[in-house]
Amino acid sequence: MAFKAYAKVALRLGCLGFGGPAAAMAMIEEECSRKREWLSPERFSHLLTICKLFPGPVATQMMIAIGSIRHGVAGGLVGGFLFILPAFLLVLGMGAWYQDSAEVISRAGLLWSGLQTGAIAVILASVVQLARPYRQSRRAWAIGLIAAAVVAWRPQAEPVLILGFGLLSYAGFRLAGSTTRLNAFGWAILGLADEQLRQKLLQIFWICFKAGAFVFGTGLAVVPVLEGDFVGRMGWLTHAQFMDGLAVGQITPGPVTITATFLGFQVLGLAGALVATAGVFSAAFVNGVFVIPRVWGHLEKRAAAGPAAFIAGAVPAVVGGVFGTGARLAIQTGHSAGAHAGVLAAVLGASLLAQFWYRAPAWAVIPGAGVLAWVFERALTLI
Repeated sequence: MAFKAYAKVALRLGCLGFGGPAAAMAMIEEECSRKREWLSPERFSHLLTICKLFPGPVATQMMIAIGSIRHGVAGGLVGGFLFILPAFLLVLGMGAWYQDSAEVISRAGLLWSGLQTGAIAVILASVVQLARPYRQSRRAWAIGLIAAAVVAWRPQAEPVLILGFGLLSYAGFRLAGSTTRLNAFGWAILGLADEQLRQKLLQIFWICFKAGAFVFGTGLAVVPVLEGDFVGRMGWLTHAQFMDGLAVGQITPGPVTITATFLGFQVLGLAGALVATAGVFSAAFVNGVFVIPRVWGHLEKRAAAGPAAFIAGAVPAVVGGVFGTGARLAIQTGHSAGAHAGVLAAVLGASLLAQFWYRAPAWAVIPGAGVLAWVFERALTLI
């Protein structure tokens, strides 16, 4: 009965988890700690801290880790699957509709560009929330600014920056204190017997795995890596297509890393979507099922300043990378809008105001930005 109750909670949170990782974490805390008392507030905060020390979308890892702690490996696997499933199905459906609706989208004018601008606003607003714990640290500011500049120039460099600054921070603390192939039958089921398509599928998996393995603190950290590979290095998608996928990932419930499902579908259909999803969430499942519960049990008995030192360097690099990506995407979107760049700038400002002043959730900001851009466009035609 207890396992069934946990599975229901995981599925419900997966259906209702709009508003980004912070909102999802608040819902998990309410359901699992305050309401059902599966973990005391203190133990919940300890587990959350540990989840933030490991790569992977935090809300997803938290749900998987709670299931693993309470119900073993099966609990973690089932809980993570149910938490991701609603967003996966929604994004898959929207990805299929997107491929068949190019003409509709082209006629939408600034409506679709407004959706993309709303997604950028959500990214930029998240930077403020992520940076809040580090606002008094000069070192964090220096790391963040360096990471922002480098990622804006070379998005593919973000994983190296995160690891590098994390290891430098850990080294400073220490000094101060002292790819297996699938079998032929599996490929045949996927309909990808062609060698080139197989290689492409493996590339999708590696790109998404690499992105998911460097998500420290927020799912938005995958954006620079995915955009750098899908758009820049591989050239599979255009900037506009990537921005559409990001908007879809933001307005659906669950983790924003589900954007990878949309991107994979655009490149190789259903097989691409499945492989991209498996790749981007692999680290979360491995950590949530096998690593975090054991580390949590061990660290409850002793302090762990070393991992905290690593995260003190890694997270500011993440925050800087997210800001650099948001700024670059905003410039590219404005440039592609041409004469309507001013309209999108106004929509961006209004979207940021809605989040900071009225605390509007992401799932409301993005479609609202699209409608606002469409209204501006219609008003300009009447002038």
